[in-house]
Amino acid sequence: MALAGTYDVVSPRRQDVEKIYDSESLSETKSILETYGVRYIIVGTLERQKYPKLQEQKFGFLGLKVFQHGERRYMRSGKSESRRSYPKRLRTAKRIKY
Repeated sequence: MALAGTYDVVSPRRQDVEKIYDSESLSETKSILETYGVRYIIVGTLERQKYPKLQEQKFGFLGLKVFQHGERRYMRSGKSESRRSYPKRLRTAKRIKY
């Protein structure tokens, strides 16, 4: 049994996070997201550097892009972009200037 706060708890999660970004399998990635209750996935410069085998295109099948700022994309897992089932508030949202 792993004690809370030890590397034994963190290690499997690190491996799963790597699989989320690097795995070519949609079913494996979806399973990991569901296991941890992941609601949002971020893909930006840091993720592209840390995970050189990043399978970025798969996130379009696993989630809905809800925001983009420069090269950073935020996806909500669970709804596919291919369904185009955007909530009305996202379709009509005004662009926020930073």
